[in-house]
Amino acid sequence: MSANLLQHRTLRAFLTSGLYPAVFQALTAAFFVLVLFQLVAGPAAAHDNLGTALTWVLWWPLIPIVFVLLGRFWCAICPFGTLSDLVQKFVGQHRPVPLFLKRYGIWIIDALFILITWADHVWGIVDNPVGTAALLLALTVGVIASGALFVRRTWCRYLCFLGGLAGNYSRAGLVALRADQHICATCQAKAACYNGNAHGPGCPMFEFPRQMDSNARCNLCAACLKTCPNEALQLTVRPPTQELWGIRQPKFEEAFLAIVIMGIVFVQNVTMLEVWNTLLQQLQRVTGTDSYAVNFTLTFLIAMAIPLALFGLAAGVARRFNRDSFASNFTRFGYAIIPLDIAGHMGHNLFHLLAEGKAVVFTAQQMVGQPATGESAALLPTPAIQALQYVLLGVGAVGSLYAVYAIGNHQYERVKGWGTFAAYGSLIGVFLMINMWLFALPMSLRMHGGHSNPGDSANESHAHATTDSHTTDPHTHANSSESQPHTFDESQWVDVPEPVGWPRKVNMEAIFPPGEGRDLVLWNCMRCHSFVRIVVGHHTHSHGTEAGRDTHWDTHRILHGHRLVHLAEEERDQLYAYLKENFNDKKPAPKLPSWLREYW
Repeated sequence: MSANLLQHRTLRAFLTSGLYPAVFQALTAAFFVLVLFQLVAGPAAAHDNLGTALTWVLWWPLIPIVFVLLGRFWCAICPFGTLSDLVQKFVGQHRPVPLFLKRYGIWIIDALFILITWADHVWGIVDNPVGTAALLLALTVGVIASGALFVRRTWCRYLCFLGGLAGNYSRAGLVALRADQHICATCQAKAACYNGNAHGPGCPMFEFPRQMDSNARCNLCAACLKTCPNEALQLTVRPPTQELWGIRQPKFEEAFLAIVIMGIVFVQNVTMLEVWNTLLQQLQRVTGTDSYAVNFTLTFLIAMAIPLALFGLAAGVARRFNRDSFASNFTRFGYAIIPLDIAGHMGHNLFHLLAEGKAVVFTAQQMVGQPATGESAALLPTPAIQALQYVLLGVGAVGSLYAVYAIGNHQYERVKGWGTFAAYGSLIGVFLMINMWLFALPMSLRMHGGHSNPGDSANESHAHATTDSHTTDPHTHANSSESQPHTFDESQWVDVPEPVGWPRKVNMEAIFPPGEGRDLVLWNCMRCHSFVRIVVGHHTHSHGTEAGRDTHWDTHRILHGHRLVHLAEEERDQLYAYLKENFNDKKPAPKLPSWLREYW
């Protein structure tokens, strides 16, 4: 065991003081209030909303990093956990945890994680500040109900979807809090670490430190440090993934979540690629419906089924070598996928953090009345981000491969272990190749055009019109001065069937009203993140030479799925009036000009 960090008296004094974790809880509570206020009262467009940027561009990409470095530390300072504590303190009934939660809590967590991921894609939670606010408020209701009814942090232990993810990822974490068994064996404090005493409450996560051998349910809240009179707890740094090598009581539902997360990462990547619309069109022909909910649900189920089926195949092959049962193989080695899960998840989120991280600053500037600067929201160029993604995948694959080796070496004799390693190692190689291929493709942003404010003046816009607005080839590009405005001849418009991803209820706030010097921006699809930008007149650009302008816009358009249409000002205003009249959930899909339909 490595050195006990709690031997540093300053660190121990801080962790056992009233400041910890209260000072961090106060900060995250203030953060939560700011985010929720911005989501509800801020701009309706996601790319202008600080709450959206803080949630999905900053917090969500950073959270798996926290799990790896500090285990479930976030759970100790999470505003939902703090709220549960407060509700329980003042109005809690302190009922025992229902037996069905103890038995099926992990399955409930698995189901909630899958359901929320599905709901985001179908209803556009990430794309819509109100949707994100609704999710947070729904979770708040659940937390309040749990805190009012049950003891301790029942929500965090048995119901929180993020807690399930945190539990799995924290197993690969670098720090661990464990009890010294020799000291605990002579303890006369009547399990104060679990039951609590005058120095503080018992473990809020229902853990008995003396028996705890996993990070999965320890949130490093330090409650046990404060109540233990013998200083039996040790905080150590350990090799990453070490816990995965010899889990004492592996659980099928935890292994299931670990494998399903791989499929969810596949879905998250695929739906942000330009090829996604093509896949949806093919699905439409297969299913016979253009319902996005139906077609995405089918895609989602297939994406989760693929890694489950492949892992089941690997387990079937491995059992021929190790002579263990299929269920034991599937459950025990399912944990080995966690390092690659983390790498894929972090790699996906890394794109959003590094490709649009400045959106947090830009939306904060807009909140206080400062205009957008017009510069890119990226912190690093795309090639550098992709290189980091590949490094992460490589590290994750090595971690998973070593976990397979260590589990096999721990459970079986040498010959059986190598055969088992070959079966699961091959599968990890397949998962690695799929992730590398997905990361090699251009990905759309969460903050759709976040740094390009529709309200900016024309001469500050990043838009640059195309020569032939009828083409859908993203590589076709030329100067806007050569393009010809489309006519607003409504007699030539055509009926448009419900297209891929057509919103059931169009938010007119997402169709920015034109004004002096403004563009008209139309969202293309709730999930593909591309949009039609209707520009007025001849636009100039603030990014250098004419060639530089062309290159900048061409790259921006190809990577982020933006499309340009050139209209005269009067025609733009007419089109806006028509769309505002006809785009709503009470009317069938409106007619659109054929040139606009091609972009849809």
